[in-house]
Amino acid sequence: APTGPEGYVLHSGAGDTSDRVWSIAAQSETAVTLAINLEDGLGGFPGNRRVEATWSLRGVDLCLDIVAVTDAPTLMNVAHHPYWALDGRNAGRDGHTLQSPARRYTPSTPVFTPTGDIASVVGTEYDFLNPISPAYTLDANLCLGERSTETPEPAATLTSDGGRRLEILTTAPGIQVFTGKPYGIALEPQLWPNAPAHPSFPSIRLNPGEEFRQQTIYRFSRI
Repeated sequence: APTGPEGYVLHSGAGDTSDRVWSIAAQSETAVTLAINLEDGLGGFPGNRRVEATWSLRGVDLCLDIVAVTDAPTLMNVAHHPYWALDGRNAGRDGHTLQSPARRYTPSTPVFTPTGDIASVVGTEYDFLNPISPAYTLDANLCLGERSTETPEPAATLTSDGGRRLEILTTAPGIQVFTGKPYGIALEPQLWPNAPAHPSFPSIRLNPGEEFRQQTIYRFSRI
């Protein structure tokens, strides 16, 4: 598998999907499915893999459904990496409060890979059980626990001083919170990063005949 300077798996390997051209596999008035084929060995991962991401509007919700398959055992942890600035580009990450039901998180090393510990958020800067303004030094995975693969559940609520609210519901067991860029706050539903190095983390192994599935709902409203 592709690795960083200490031999860990973080986001992806060389030639990750964010730098590649996706094709439109299907589209309608309210949805579009983007697809990409990743050849065996690309980025250091085995298997010919196909990933499809469907963006759709369902009422007032913006929904993302991700499906991936492989023809050989591989690792799969597709994550959407948006930066949210609810009051616009000029405000950037400023003026937000964040709330999450996550009671645990995965502490990281100085190079931002999980140590393998699963720690309580209480008394840390990752405690969002009550809404607070996030620090600008965050980069860790909040543990959401076991979840249904069919029913997205609350993961985070971001509100802005301008009166805008974003609720994120997902089937993923974790959500990365990253505040290190001034132009927005990143909230990324995911399986837990660096899982192959830590047997206690949810597995990111994907076998032939299986499907990787992740559903996320982005729900916008006014306070």
